[in-house]
Amino acid sequence: MEQARRFLGKAMKKQKSWDLPNTINTDKNTAYGAALESMKKSGKCEAGIEHRQVKYLNNRLAAEYGKLKRLIKPVRGFKSTKTAYHN
Repeated sequence: MEQARRFLGKAMKKQKSWDLPNTINTDKNTAYGAALESMKKSGKCEAGIEHRQVKYLNNRLAAEYGKLKRLIKPVRGFKSTKTAYHN
């Protein structure tokens, strides 16, 4: 939890006062939720920040990979021309 709190603290410090987030999206790791609650209690972030734990929502690259994975998965068996041949 300490590492998650340090990470979130550094991310919040880099934000301008006029650009503070209303919502923080993280993965399903429970340390982020506990760290955010700890930061709210200590006053290091606003109490009204919403925390959403949703897979792929926090990472644009991972979200794009999910779409790509659906396209590639059916073709993964074709390693050579011989295996792709169908009678």
